Amino acid sequence: MDTTGRLIFQCNIVERVYVEEGFQPIPRVRLEDAEYGRGLQRFIGVCTDIVIVNRERRQIYLARRRSKPMTGWWWLGGGQMVNETDVEAATRSFERETKIRLSHYRLIRIATHDYFWKDRQQEPQSIGCHMEGKTFMVELTDAEISNIKLDPDEFEAEKGLTAFTREELVKEGVFPAILDFYDMVFPPEALHHVVLIKFKDGTPDSVKQDIYDRYQTLGDDCGGRDAGILSWMVKKNLDLRKGISLVEIAIFTDSDALQKFRVHPKHVEIADILQHVADWFVGDIMG
Repeated sequence: MDTTGRLIFQCNIVERVYVEEGFQPIPRVRLEDAEYGRGLQRFIGVCTDIVIVNRERRQIYLARRRSKPMTGWWWLGGGQMVNETDVEAATRSFERETKIRLSHYRLIRIATHDYFWKDRQQEPQSIGCHMEGKTFMVELTDAEISNIKLDPDEFEAEKGLTAFTREELVKEGVFPAILDFYDMVFPPEALHHVVLIKFKDGTPDSVKQDIYDRYQTLGDDCGGRDAGILSWMVKKNLDLRKGISLVEIAIFTDSDALQKFRVHPKHVEIADILQHVADWFVGDIMG
């Protein structure tokens, strides 16, 4: 077994390629549409997709896809063939659809998506298909983008590429995978709220435990994600040198969500108890 292969680290994704000793490249065959359509009813199709991004402007580029499945705004890519790694397939498909050849090192693997599409390009088109999408991002210069010539068989080439911010994607009503991808590449800023709680001398253990227990569900009690509380955790401090007993770490969508949390009856209730038995120190940062 040859395990040397290639080792690719991309956004904490590790890809290994293993080639058994004696492996010979698999002869490729071309399938007629009818054969390929039957194959889609038996096997999962694998696509390698590339999304063009602009980090500085926090934009992604999409094109209007005319070929099924998934017509409308979409990114660039195509099927992965035998004898190809996903990076090789991605750059080959990108070159076919844009006339631009990318170096492998420019690609960053972001995610793998599972798609269950309602239709397909092959007859009968009313039959859906199950596809897996290995999704990469690449940052191109404005000059490179201006040189892209979209494949007219796949896209509405005359419209070219369009840059989108998140707000514009939402307004356009794009497929959910596009928004999820955007949020992975450009995670929204959130408010990180940290509270260090120091119990006063003489506070009974039963009171400490009651407060700790109340804190475990306080995030959900105050509305959870629907109220803008993205993450909630209160644990007993492992380092007691400064007398800090509990550490609260919470993430809120914004300052408004934090202020609503502070005046929520459940939070007011525990704060009224806490003020008699503890002191606390608060830190808030955006990030």
